[in-house]
Amino acid sequence: MANSGGPSPSTTVTSWTANQPSPSAPAEFVYGTGSPSGPRPDPFANIAAHGSPGATCSRPGGGRRSGPDGVLASNVLRRSVLKRVAELLNQYFRIALLAGRPQDLPGGATQMKIGVAFAATTYLLALASTNGIGNAIAHVVIDLGGTALALRIALAMIGHPGRFEQAFGGLCGASAFVNAVAIPVYMSAPQDAAAGMSAGGALAGFALLVWSLSVLAHVLRHTFEIGLGASIGIAFVWFVVLVGVMDAVLPPEPAAVVDPYEASVPEWRTVAML
Repeated sequence: MANSGGPSPSTTVTSWTANQPSPSAPAEFVYGTGSPSGPRPDPFANIAAHGSPGATCSRPGGGRRSGPDGVLASNVLRRSVLKRVAELLNQYFRIALLAGRPQDLPGGATQMKIGVAFAATTYLLALASTNGIGNAIAHVVIDLGGTALALRIALAMIGHPGRFEQAFGGLCGASAFVNAVAIPVYMSAPQDAAAGMSAGGALAGFALLVWSLSVLAHVLRHTFEIGLGASIGIAFVWFVVLVGVMDAVLPPEPAAVVDPYEASVPEWRTVAML
């Protein structure tokens, strides 16, 4: 977001319009500090093509290196990939803390795939112990698939489809940290619904729900450039819609005893949603 008054013509900032190829083209996200000529390329694409920035695993005359040179190139490749994944996870963590922004992520589908994989893995780990692997997979498909579809349609409607990969990847990567924190909370939940939920467990579940909705609202606010109140409202409405869809597709088992306090707390299986 630009400061009031606007930057000077010679100042380069992160904005929606810095990588706009022409005045008539839609503005998209910018990687890092941005540049007038466009976003910085996907760093993972360079690794996939050459093994590491400035290095190659192939011989000048063709073919792949073998022996010590091949081992060295392989080690450089692994270190380069791990370094970039670690940097990406740090950016996801900053978004989870509401300090980073999706437009600070690198462009390209690789970043989004890493974020989706991170979210799906932690989601399954959080739900599999209480819902079973089959229901957990169904929750992941409905949650991630529905969120991706809704986000892509909304961005296409406002003329910014190019923001999808960074926005959805950032949302998934940040939400994965919420899911990771939810794993011990889910595992400590009583398996018997009639046993009820402890006050501490209910408070932890509510805190996770608030954190998850805050992350979603934060990403929506920067993706669609809307106010804080509007982003919170949209996040809450989407949560209600998603819970309704899941209840229709995967109806919960009826509990033998329903405690009034427990009934007022969101179900465990809906806490870790994006």
